[in-house]
Amino acid sequence: KKYLRLENAGLLLKEAIALFFRYLKDEKRYSEHTMRSYGVDLNQFSSFLRCEGAGFQRGKQGDFSIEEIHSAVIKKYVGSLYGNLKRSTIARKLSAVRSLFVFLEKEGLITINPAVAVQSPKLGKTIPNHLPVDDVFRLMDLPDREDPLGLRDLAILEVLYSCGIRVAELAGMNVSSIDEGQRLVKVMGKGERERLLPI
Repeated sequence: KKYLRLENAGLLLKEAIALFFRYLKDEKRYSEHTMRSYGVDLNQFSSFLRCEGAGFQRGKQGDFSIEEIHSAVIKKYVGSLYGNLKRSTIARKLSAVRSLFVFLEKEGLITINPAVAVQSPKLGKTIPNHLPVDDVFRLMDLPDREDPLGLRDLAILEVLYSCGIRVAELAGMNVSSIDEGQRLVKVMGKGERERLLPI
């Protein structure tokens, strides 16, 4: 329980979020982009609570104790998002709140997790978009094989198609990332996790 505070009674929401962000950065090693997304979602949740917080005991700087946040107010927050946002966006925002409270529970900063009882919105199933095989072959024929830049573009397309890696993973590759003998490529994925893929 690395982030446990001795005087955890009366821990304010702002302090709780700051501890959570330290954990995401130091332990989970999340990217700046992911951290920004969490920040937007948790700030929105915090703003909603300040607007709805008639029953909260206000602490310093108008904030309030995390122990006052219960499942009913989280459900009300989720309900307020309907009509303005897609269900997938609502689910993501709830996931950020859930992650915060899971962290607080694991660190012993709360005894009851109020987010457990809050259900995620049901998401409609979508069929992923993909290129038909004929379009892929036409795409592979576009680069000029007589030009060094054309060969580079062809190599990029071939690696993306054959390995199924993310564009960001491909952009981070070097020549040394490829083991020609084993026909493997080493890529750095999300959270700076290394993956080995056949190529």
